[in-house]
Amino acid sequence: SQMQQASKSGNLVKIADVGVIKIYTNTVLITGTTYHMASKGENAAGSCVSARAVSATPLAPPAAPTNLGATAGNARVTLNWTKSSCATGYEIHRGSSIGNLTKIADVGYVNTYTTTGLTNGSSYYVDIKAKNADGSSAVSIAVRATPIAPPTNLAASPGNARVTLNLTIIHSSPCCESG
Repeated sequence: SQMQQASKSGNLVKIADVGVIKIYTNTVLITGTTYHMASKGENAAGSCVSARAVSATPLAPPAAPTNLGATAGNARVTLNWTKSSCATGYEIHRGSSIGNLTKIADVGYVNTYTTTGLTNGSSYYVDIKAKNADGSSAVSIAVRATPIAPPTNLAASPGNARVTLNLTIIHSSPCCESG
């Protein structure tokens, strides 16, 4: 048996002898080009029998997501980003340093995700990859976020045409930065 291929309908040419197989994968194709493929085999009498040609266009993995942002909250960080065209989902990575990020979630074709259960006052780095059936993108630019506890000891003191708020802030360093 053999596999045949053409980049235009008709004009099929032999690309491989494959023997008896059920699945054939051609990895030497150009992204975005439509290919027509068929198999050609022999029956008991030795005559050639060709299958009807089918068409397919190989696609590329999506581009990396852009504009990753992080908003820190109480023991959580909410991420948002610009979706990548051709993506079907995203892979979220988190860690305590840029070189030490591990996958924490796979999400669908969304542009926001909240990671919870974090330690207030500890910095976390986060990046994401876009995914589709053809692979994964490079990772996005990482961002750093530091979850913060809500203010405590909030008290309001009424005054003449004003209210004065007094509170205690637990953590006062910047909560979010690009890395």
